[in-house]
Amino acid sequence: VRPELPAEGAAENFTGLDRECERVLRDDPSSDVAWFLLGATGGGMTITGASQCECYERALTLNPEFSEGWFNLGVNGGGTVRGAYNSKVECYERALSLDPGDSVGWLNLGTQGGGTVAGVGRSETQCYGMP
Repeated sequence: VRPELPAEGAAENFTGLDRECERVLRDDPSSDVAWFLLGATGGGMTITGASQCECYERALTLNPEFSEGWFNLGVNGGGTVRGAYNSKVECYERALSLDPGDSVGWLNLGTQGGGTVAGVGRSETQCYGMP
């Protein structure tokens, strides 16, 4: 599951997105995509009071198969989902087990020294050669 985000560097495309996500969440707090997008805008500190990581944690609690959510939680240093702490490496491993074709995910796992994806250990160098 990969929601369409505004083009990278297009800050004007994010204008109001945080407010729109918070409006959606007032009506439907179980929207994993709204929590994810709210995290992508930096978090919803104005209304929900949730930090960027908390937004990703909430999205993943609602939908643990959300590969992009795991990736972004890893980028933000890891976090707690459904009562279990997930390190940065564990987040990348989980994201890649859901989407093994994510070349940026492999690069990020490589920068952490490698890891195990779908039961197969990968070294830093092997991660750089994936997918």
